[in-house]
Amino acid sequence: TRREQGVTVNQANPELIQLSTGELLYAIDRRPAEEGVIPWGIAIRRSTDLGKTWSEEQIIYEAGKTGSNGCWEPYFLELPNGSVQCYFANEGPYTASSEQEISVLTSADKGLTWSNTPAKASFRANFRDGMPTACIFGDNIVMAIEDNADGNFKPYTIRTSLTSPWA
Repeated sequence: TRREQGVTVNQANPELIQLSTGELLYAIDRRPAEEGVIPWGIAIRRSTDLGKTWSEEQIIYEAGKTGSNGCWEPYFLELPNGSVQCYFANEGPYTASSEQEISVLTSADKGLTWSNTPAKASFRANFRDGMPTACIFGDNIVMAIEDNADGNFKPYTIRTSLTSPWA
């Protein structure tokens, strides 16, 4: 946890990847303990010395300022072309409902900078896609999520082409 603007910000759902360059990227979801002050978000840190030292926190996405419009559960995937994707469950676009999508941000420079607007990787209207993980399988990205389409959360897989991911 840490304090910002007088609010405790809990850090949850840590994710770590070692890139092909040897650098480490670490992500967390930011969960403010008090609603309405600081947005929920996804933040990263990087290490170029195998974790001995870490960069300052970089917020790569901010959702709403309430838990019902937050973002959760970051997951990294490095693609063969060297770009890095960060997947996360995202309620931010759905302020008038309890829906949630899987969003993905992309970095073309090993996590130094990220796309400004996330792509929508998965969304089922009126339900809650959550907890993404992804891997490369042949010429595809295969993402596993939890989905409550039948009322209970169950695992589902979704595929997209490596050459045109989440178009």
